[in-house]
Amino acid sequence: MATIDEINLKVNISDGDANVDQENPDHLTLFVLWGVLLPLVAAWGLVGNVLTMMVLWRREMNSTTIMYMRGLVITDTGILLGAVTTLTPISLANYLNASPLDYYKHVIYPVIYAPGYYMIMLLQQINVWITVSISLERYIAICHPFRAARIISKKKTIAAMVVITIISMLYNLPHLLAWRIISCSPPAGAQSGGNDTSSINVTQAASDTFEYSADTLMKDGGQVFAAVLATTPSTEENTNNPVAQESVPSSVCKAVVYSEFGTTEFYIFFRSIMYLVIIYVLPFIALLIFNSFLIRELMRMQKRNANIGSKEENEANLSLVLILIVIVFIFCQTPGLISQFDIIQPSVFLTWLGVSNLLFVVNSAVNFLIYTAFGKKFRRVLLRVFRRLSSTASNASKRRRASSASSCHAALTTYSTTEAQEAVEMCPPPKYNGVGDGNGVSPKGNSMT
Repeated sequence: MATIDEINLKVNISDGDANVDQENPDHLTLFVLWGVLLPLVAAWGLVGNVLTMMVLWRREMNSTTIMYMRGLVITDTGILLGAVTTLTPISLANYLNASPLDYYKHVIYPVIYAPGYYMIMLLQQINVWITVSISLERYIAICHPFRAARIISKKKTIAAMVVITIISMLYNLPHLLAWRIISCSPPAGAQSGGNDTSSINVTQAASDTFEYSADTLMKDGGQVFAAVLATTPSTEENTNNPVAQESVPSSVCKAVVYSEFGTTEFYIFFRSIMYLVIIYVLPFIALLIFNSFLIRELMRMQKRNANIGSKEENEANLSLVLILIVIVFIFCQTPGLISQFDIIQPSVFLTWLGVSNLLFVVNSAVNFLIYTAFGKKFRRVLLRVFRRLSSTASNASKRRRASSASSCHAALTTYSTTEAQEAVEMCPPPKYNGVGDGNGVSPKGNSMT
């Protein structure tokens, strides 16, 4: 579960006024948050999500709520992979100034930026609205149990997730059209100091494309955009740029800028106001309403605990897990919501951005802990999975030992006397019912050969 426009894979912007250096406090902050802590959180989250998948795809885990949870864990995994493969390399490149990272920043990242941004926004929207769908499903199951059998079904659940996915795919298509890739070399005939976006001199952008400017970010509604935005550095700056001249050849260096569509009023409205409404306002309102009713009903069920059957208890436990997931979701997404408004001081905005993106990743990594700590059925199935894996490993080890003993026995019966003596020294001592004397003799005193 996640929120992204402040992540957006858009962690970069240029004002054409500074080279990357380790003394920049913003670079150090984002290096610690995104370059160190984020990959650790993502690694833990990926392990937890794999274990979650192993449990949720078990045959006994087949309810409609579980089907929604499968959708959540898939999108959470995609978000973790997207964050750790974009934010982490960029933060490392900005702080460390290493040549391989410069190549990623100036050559690879501009190419993957638009499709990567589209995929992250797609996963985010699917994730958010699946969370709302689970809340609605739990609300119906707990607060209107007699209608649940008629309203809730596996076919309707699958249909709901398919509709959410298709709508999200179509809705986010404008993001693919909002960016274009340009060369870091100045176009032929371009004049220094011009402001025409069709002839942007972006040699300096090889170094500054991924610079941060809190003032610019605040002017853009609290969002971060990776692009050289109609900024043409001076010719002298271009000549003295060591990154553009040495680390990345100008023949392959690329930069990302807004396309003509990306500067239209429609797209600006789409990525700001519509994003705020679709990703924050409507989901938050729905989650607060559904979960308020859920909490009230669960409290009533707790008071009449003596009359609750096992089925109702399982439903209540599943609803409790969902409520905790939603609470964590709202907690982790609220900083991102706040960043959509022009209320944060520019001096602290990038730190706020770094923390909110880290919480975004935490939100996609923490569900396994919630399932394990509070989901009774999930915990039972997880233990069975571990026991089965342990049993499989133990049986495989026994088969290897048995195969080794069988090979040794065959050698002892076919080799010559001298060869057999050498083979005995190499073979492990046989065991009978767990007992052996270590000399190839059974407990009855009979030779193995």
